[in-house]
Amino acid sequence: MRDEKLAALVTMTQPWLRDEEGVCENDREEDPQLNLNDALRGQEDMKEQVTMVDHRNTLMQSEIEELRAALEQTERGRKVSEQELVDISELVGLLHSQVHELEAEVETEQRRGVNAVKGVLKYERRVKELTYQTDEDKKNISRLQNLVDKLQLKVKVYKRHGEEAVYGSQPDPGRIQIRWWTCA
Repeated sequence: MRDEKLAALVTMTQPWLRDEEGVCENDREEDPQLNLNDALRGQEDMKEQVTMVDHRNTLMQSEIEELRAALEQTERGRKVSEQELVDISELVGLLHSQVHELEAEVETEQRRGVNAVKGVLKYERRVKELTYQTDEDKKNISRLQNLVDKLQLKVKVYKRHGEEAVYGSQPDPGRIQIRWWTCA
């Protein structure tokens, strides 16, 4: 890398050197001391340029190292992110399966609820039927009780008529009465 930069620097300075060489050849003829001073200045300029190129090269090398470190850190972060993504994907899959299980449980509970409601309605219907039947039985019992009461009244009436008939035909009413009670 450094050699490439030096070659580029040399390529950039060649036209300037050619111009200077032409001036220098003309000047060489005039003053050798001047030529020496120009050559020394040219050499110092070249040294300064080489120093600047070295400095730039050092800065670029440090920047490259920083970029490599940042790249490595980014790569580590990417790997961590990928692992987190895999973990989250597994978690999402687990959550999906739990959701399906819960949906199945809800469905089962809904069916049980529907069946329970049907059972409650069936029992309510049966309770209504039994209530109606009980009411009817109460009415029938009431009618039968009325009939029993009427029959008891008729029995009392017939008993009285029978006693009166027996008393009217026999002289001793106490004796017949005792016999009537013993027969009953």
